[in-house]
Amino acid sequence: MKDSERDTFLVAFQEVLKPLFRIAQHFGVPGHQLQDSFAQSAVEFFAEQINKQESRPASAARVAMYAGLNRSEVIDRITQRGMAAQSLARRSQLLSELLNAWHTEPGYAGVYDIAREIPFDADEGKPSFRALSEKIAKDADPLEMLSDLDSSRCVEHLDGGFIRPLTRAYVLPAGNLARIDRLGRVLVNFSESFARDIVGDTSRFSAFAERTLVSDFPLSDKGAKVFNDEVRGRGTKFLTELDSWLTTQAGSVSEESGSRYRCGLYVFEDVASVGRAPIMLDTEEEKDDQLAGDIEPVRTIVVDVLESTNHRRD
Repeated sequence: MKDSERDTFLVAFQEVLKPLFRIAQHFGVPGHQLQDSFAQSAVEFFAEQINKQESRPASAARVAMYAGLNRSEVIDRITQRGMAAQSLARRSQLLSELLNAWHTEPGYAGVYDIAREIPFDADEGKPSFRALSEKIAKDADPLEMLSDLDSSRCVEHLDGGFIRPLTRAYVLPAGNLARIDRLGRVLVNFSESFARDIVGDTSRFSAFAERTLVSDFPLSDKGAKVFNDEVRGRGTKFLTELDSWLTTQAGSVSEESGSRYRCGLYVFEDVASVGRAPIMLDTEEEKDDQLAGDIEPVRTIVVDVLESTNHRRD
């Protein structure tokens, strides 16, 4: 890698981290925990690379050398890796699969992949939410699955105890822990696509489509909402049609050893092209600290104001 490429990458890397620091600050995550997460990512990356490239278990000592850690720390980190995050990711995946099956499974899907209204419970062999949930997620509680779909407004309850899906894609509720987990998975997928293209992974398809629309003029907050609503409406229709088309292609493009692919649609403020404001730093306090070493320290007297006030009142 040339010096110019390395420097450009480091600048891009620093910029990518800043929005994540903003979220960390919002949740009160201290700096040392962010450093710990960085070390965790490094350990997992180097171990995964050795597993993949050499088709054998990674030596803890070798991973420690690459990551700049000691061997015992590497072993601890690999042992305890991301259990909670994996659980949340699995939950979201099951909910997505359930909604998709509701639109495609015989007995649940009507004409043109329109999902049928179904009761929560029904006689054995008849369509019901419980039966569908137990088919997709055998170990999950159907009531909890329905509660998750309710909280994310993916379903609506009709008269007679019937339930109807409002979307084919699982939408995470705002403020939910799974929403934060989704942030990680979306950024991982997005970054991995760029990484495969830049690094030049020729062992599999990596020339993914990338299309971006940028407004020709600045938008007000009201304009941004109008634009967002339009993209949501048109985008949802487009993704639904694309999903239906892909389902019809399963027989010719599916392969057991293949990978899952996704297509995302996002609206974002174009912060990167505008750039960030210059950083203002007060350096005068450093001069004050230097001057303070040349003079005698000032004796500080602490006065209890409340106590003084009480004496005056007496």
